[in-house]
Amino acid sequence: MILGLSPQELLGLIVTAAEEKKGFDILVLEVGRLTAVCDYFVILSGRSTVQVKAI
Repeated sequence: MILGLSPQELLGLIVTAAEEKKGFDILVLEVGRLTAVCDYFVILSGRSTVQVKAI
């Protein structure tokens, strides 16, 4: 666990932060059964390079 958070709690923080930075087309893929590296993969878009760097 990172920062004492469960994977689901960390996912919630990541999605919330992306929304607050105006990310859009947010897609969450649950990959925990396919790999031991991570539980979720988050893909999203931004409207500019500056915005993407902020996200």
